[in-house]
Amino acid sequence: MTQKGIGTIIIIAIIVTVSAIAIAGIVSYLKGTQSLVAKDPSEMALSLKDLPVEYRLTSENIIDTAEEAAMEFTPHSARIWGDWGFEILCYRDFTGNPEYNGISCSVDRYSAIDGARNAYEYRYDVLSDEIVPMGETIGEQSFAAHSELFGLKSYGVYFREKNIFANVVITGDYPDLADAVLYARIVESNIP
Repeated sequence: MTQKGIGTIIIIAIIVTVSAIAIAGIVSYLKGTQSLVAKDPSEMALSLKDLPVEYRLTSENIIDTAEEAAMEFTPHSARIWGDWGFEILCYRDFTGNPEYNGISCSVDRYSAIDGARNAYEYRYDVLSDEIVPMGETIGEQSFAAHSELFGLKSYGVYFREKNIFANVVITGDYPDLADAVLYARIVESNIP
């Protein structure tokens, strides 16, 4: 074979290799963007239809800027929320009968999976002293926490699925982790 023929084969091999790498990169990118959730958090959060009839909605808050998120929730830094790629969240409080039995639910959407992962890891660090065994995983990452403040006890389930970070917290005299898990599963089922 001549040098010209060998050179042509090498050039063709390089072109094929570069093309294969480019196609693999494009496919990987498309898979990554397809796995992002674009659904509105208000459609994923708990609603009255998910709860026993004695519950009523006591508050709802839709937040769609990093500045608002920093004012309402920790961390109190709009820069951090912005760096995480925060897009929008829906926060709802429900009260049962008697009045002190409450359920809260928050669903946050981020522009990338890493943003939701950062929010999850932040909350995990903040609640690390209150973490309790849950016995199952909800979403891609999850944990449960138990706390007591002013005589009221609470169980919360915190989880991340794709670019969504969500939590459900049940507060009252005798809250039950199993109920928090049940309601977190409902939220999880609303995430496409």
